[in-house]
Amino acid sequence: MKRSSLVLVLIFVMMGTFLVVGPSYGAVTELRVAAHHDMNSADPARAHNTTDHIVNSNVFNGLLKLKPGSCEIEKDLAESYKVSSDGKVLTFKLRRGVKFHKGYGELISSDVKFSLMRYLDPKVKSMQQGNYEVMDRIETPDKYTVRIFLRKPSMGFLGVLAFSGEIVSEKAMNELGSKFSFDPIGTGAFQWSGRVPGSEIVLTAYEDYFLGPPEVKRVVCKIIPDTSVCLNAVQRGDVDYFGVLDSGSYRSMLNIKDKNFKVLKYNTTWTNFVYFNCEKEPTKHAKVRQAMAHAIDFRAIAKSFQGMMEYNPSAFPFTLPSWTDKLSTYRYDVELAKRLLREAGYERPSIEIDTFKFMNSDDFAIMIKDYLSKIMDVKIVMIDVARWREVATARKDWYLYTNPHSRPTEDLYASGTFHSKGSNNFMGYANPQLDAMIEKADQEVNDAKRKALYVNIQEIIARDLPLLVMSTGNGIAITTKNLEGVVGDGAFPGVAKFHGANFK
Repeated sequence: MKRSSLVLVLIFVMMGTFLVVGPSYGAVTELRVAAHHDMNSADPARAHNTTDHIVNSNVFNGLLKLKPGSCEIEKDLAESYKVSSDGKVLTFKLRRGVKFHKGYGELISSDVKFSLMRYLDPKVKSMQQGNYEVMDRIETPDKYTVRIFLRKPSMGFLGVLAFSGEIVSEKAMNELGSKFSFDPIGTGAFQWSGRVPGSEIVLTAYEDYFLGPPEVKRVVCKIIPDTSVCLNAVQRGDVDYFGVLDSGSYRSMLNIKDKNFKVLKYNTTWTNFVYFNCEKEPTKHAKVRQAMAHAIDFRAIAKSFQGMMEYNPSAFPFTLPSWTDKLSTYRYDVELAKRLLREAGYERPSIEIDTFKFMNSDDFAIMIKDYLSKIMDVKIVMIDVARWREVATARKDWYLYTNPHSRPTEDLYASGTFHSKGSNNFMGYANPQLDAMIEKADQEVNDAKRKALYVNIQEIIARDLPLLVMSTGNGIAITTKNLEGVVGDGAFPGVAKFHGANFK
């Protein structure tokens, strides 16, 4: 054979080899994720924004967790658990051999006690503190047993643990102090690797993860505040996963015909509310609130989001077991709305709608203004997102206030938002009958009786109308077409778990 022919044959053989063993999606081990905000803190007790929760969901585990796509509670670090007959003692048996990241040793009962008691520490200033105040004390009779004693029976507390009870290493927290917020130590599928403030966060696979090592070996969270830029980054191939939170990006996404990406949709407890100030004229009057409800076409508003939102007549999201649509509703009737206003002593009152740019809050404010302008004079006031809780809680200088809310259990919704002493009762709404019913439902150990109580609670809320329910949102994400196994978090829109992620 001539030398030139031999060279040609070798070239073809090498090309064939490259075609067989060259790069493939199955060999991709880095997952690039678009995150809307820079981190606030990776400390679970101080986590606040979406990026914090993306990190926490992958770095930490809790005693319990929520089953993907539902509000069903599953075991996580707990191998088993039981509730005492009086509902006041929760006993957990821990998995043995679960190891913390970076050589911080085995997770034991003292770590659980330390982690949960931190939520009650006033120095920690946890946003979840109110949900843990039902705890009286925690005992750890051995390395793998945790007993939580409650001040009163609370079936909803299991949901609290599944929602926010991530466990940290006591040793790491004591050693690192404030540095823990940006160097967290957990037991999750991924461990903290580093951060460039305002740019990116890097997590790496934890090979000793108790449920098996993740297939993806590196997760890079790219901080991209502009959601349209996030969408473009997916199209360019710079990002593999983007949790869509705003309607503008969602509508733009629907118009893209590129087959190199796909859309994921999943159930969430994310519900969009418009809060009434129940202590201020004119919204303190039930007939005025009812007039506003009749002046808004809620079904049309939900439909305008083209599948991102679903019409919901209840203050509870669809995924909660006691959800019902057999409730008092307010048909769209502008003339009836005007008549109710006159009966309340108002011809054409003036109000303001406070809102900010976060998860479509401002979109809802604009739509509400368009509807309510038929019966009253309406002005939109944009406020600083960092001050929204302060403004809402003051209840002095606002009338209506738009804000989404997401909680995975009936009790967290009912006691937090509608009880007169609830931490999220921005409305100043108080109904002694409802308070008593909420407290009874939380303490009821019989599932059927508890569900019946929550159905009645939904009816009272629909009748008293301390807020307007605009819709319940679907979780939406856009990913590269070969990405599989990412699980969206139904309680935190935009958050996902990456343990099962892989590229086909």
